[in-house]
Amino acid sequence: SAGVAFIINKDLMDANQIDKYELIKGRAIAIKLTWKHEETLLVNVYAPNNKRENQRFWETVNRERLSHHLRKPDFVLGDFNLTEEPIDQSPPKHDNAGAKNALRDFRIITEILDQWRHAYPKAREFTYRAMIDNKPIKSRLDRIYVTKERAKFTFDWSISPSSVPTDHWLVTVRYTPKNSPYIGKGRWTTLLQILNDKTTMNHVEERGLKLQEDIKQISTRTDQNNAQILWHKFKLNT
Repeated sequence: SAGVAFIINKDLMDANQIDKYELIKGRAIAIKLTWKHEETLLVNVYAPNNKRENQRFWETVNRERLSHHLRKPDFVLGDFNLTEEPIDQSPPKHDNAGAKNALRDFRIITEILDQWRHAYPKAREFTYRAMIDNKPIKSRLDRIYVTKERAKFTFDWSISPSSVPTDHWLVTVRYTPKNSPYIGKGRWTTLLQILNDKTTMNHVEERGLKLQEDIKQISTRTDQNNAQILWHKFKLNT
């Protein structure tokens, strides 16, 4: 069995505005979304475990991408069922050359790179663990590839156990579009140097004492006359 999916946070974006493309049924899908006026194309893959099929898989993914008139993806992520370097397996070993070359050809065409490995060139972390002939094996099968341009805006890379029962660990990364972060108006604050200005501080003190007295004079709270309204006016006019 096989399957791939994207989970969209509908609080952040309208799922109906996301374009979806099935490249290989149950094996590869793509989505195109726009966030903060920037278009992002992601491809999610679950590559075959069989190495001959894995080799053909990358050629098919690229052919289907072109048939859907999709540009080069910004992110390619998922279970690759393949490692590119011996360091990504324990015990270390080379993976199937044909499948590996097909993946590298795909990466060259789409101009994507293994940013986690670039950031941690000597690290040995793994996303898959199993026992074969009573011996433990580990592999970094699950990865996130990204274009060089988008890689500059990725951070907080992590490989950790998933909350879903599975023999694969979860690979995560945070990405901030180049036009982000979005920052709201924020909290209004007084310039620190004003605190040392005697005239200003005397004025604030006078207004503060008047506010205090006005609040004391409120005998019955109304929607038009209450401490919150007076405090709001004080902040606006002081």
